[in-house]
Amino acid sequence: MSGPGNDRRDEARRLADDLIDYALWAPLGAVVTIAEELPELVRRGRERFGPHLAVTQMLGRLAADSVKRRAEAFVRRPAGRAPAGGAPDPAADAPETEPGLPIPGYDDLTATEIVARLARLTRRELVTVRSHEMDQRARRTVLTRISQLLGEEGP
Repeated sequence: MSGPGNDRRDEARRLADDLIDYALWAPLGAVVTIAEELPELVRRGRERFGPHLAVTQMLGRLAADSVKRRAEAFVRRPAGRAPAGGAPDPAADAPETEPGLPIPGYDDLTATEIVARLARLTRRELVTVRSHEMDQRARRTVLTRISQLLGEEGP
């Protein structure tokens, strides 16, 4: 016989079973699933976000290098160099151009920073930069990109 007391007990039992499922078995199942699927999740995460992370890291390095150069220039600036009125002198922050080089502050730039500027140069300027680079640091990254822009096989 089914009565109101039995229905209440059945409902309470179902509720207790549901609570045990959600509080105990679901978290344990999630742990097992994550442990089994973790290598695949890592692969998919790298596949989806790896290129974005690489770009973010590169931009972060560029920003940090820029801040470092500006801070060093500020520290090296002689006292009293700021113009009257306390306004900063925009020319004071501009890196000096190496004689004959089309990229300002070339010798203080990283290879990544130089490569980012090469596409704006003329063929003659690229040849000038290549000659300087070969005489100084001979960075393969810079030389390879110049060769690509000039339509050559290699550095």
